[in-house]
Amino acid sequence: MIEQIQQLQAEGLNMRKISAATLVSVGTVYKYMLKTEVIVA
Repeated sequence: MIEQIQQLQAEGLNMRKISAATLVSVGTVYKYMLKTEVIVA
């Protein structure tokens, strides 16, 4: 799951689109991004 989120983020998708693509909440996407420190503000 984390790898998929990282891949989608690298492709330029925002958190809302990643959430829709992975079927998890935006909060979960944010949490995974915080864990892996890949948040780009």
